[in-house]
Amino acid sequence: MDESRALIAGVALPLVLSLIGLLVVWWGSAKRGQRWGEDEAAQRQDRMRVVASSWVIALAAVAGVLAGFWKSDWPPTGARGWLPVVMAGVAVLAAGTGLPRVGAVVALLCPVLLGAGLWLVARNKVKNTWGPWEAAVWIGVSAVLVTMAWASLTKAGRSRGWYPWLLLVGVGVCASVTIVLTGHIDPALMAGGVCGVLGGGVLAGLWRPRVRGGAGVGLAGASLGVLMFYACALGTTPVACGVLITLAVLAAGLVSPDDTAGMVGAKGRLVRGVAPAVLGAASVVIALLNQPA
Repeated sequence: MDESRALIAGVALPLVLSLIGLLVVWWGSAKRGQRWGEDEAAQRQDRMRVVASSWVIALAAVAGVLAGFWKSDWPPTGARGWLPVVMAGVAVLAAGTGLPRVGAVVALLCPVLLGAGLWLVARNKVKNTWGPWEAAVWIGVSAVLVTMAWASLTKAGRSRGWYPWLLLVGVGVCASVTIVLTGHIDPALMAGGVCGVLGGGVLAGLWRPRVRGGAGVGLAGASLGVLMFYACALGTTPVACGVLITLAVLAAGLVSPDDTAGMVGAKGRLVRGVAPAVLGAASVVIALLNQPA
């Protein structure tokens, strides 16, 4: 893969697209210090903006995957070819869970669809190396963990402002560093693409404090989970790193709301960010101690 193309098209492009899209969606929302109307029409408009934000995030992620990581051969023949396909599908699926009426059905199908995506990524290893039970354990357990990480970001998607996005960017950076330290460039750059999408949310949230990502924020948990599965199950990244990154995503989702345990303000945000930071840093340390020769 051309790393310069991946960095520009796969990381910078989704950042710019998500920033512009989120600012457009939330442009008419109240600025900091202004009172936001709580009548039914205002609440309905707010809900529509959240749904639109989900699709902005998803489409920015898909654009980054297509421009920076998509392979020319179709259908793909190996894990590296299927990984961008699954990443794009995860982004669309995440936004789909936020749709009115059908979103709940999509959410129920997520574990099955994620399992199918993981099978596509690992199918050569399933065919040539793993036995039926080993494949079932790897894919089944991973699909459950990824779904848990995804579901944990429900609160983050409902929370306003820049802080939930920043927590997830931090976890994404830790995942990317972990993966590259253990010898994998492609998935590390894709994790950078996830950080790019979320980085647009950080910047938009600083400008428009009412910004919310909705269900689309879930693509962070699902995407990072898929990438850690690739690095751990098919590569040389220690399984402990995958577990720690998953736990970091879970922690980021739990502590993202401003009313978490009454910890508000700058000091509250700092304290709430400790758990995701420690878990992510632990993953990086383990990767440092297990670098391939």
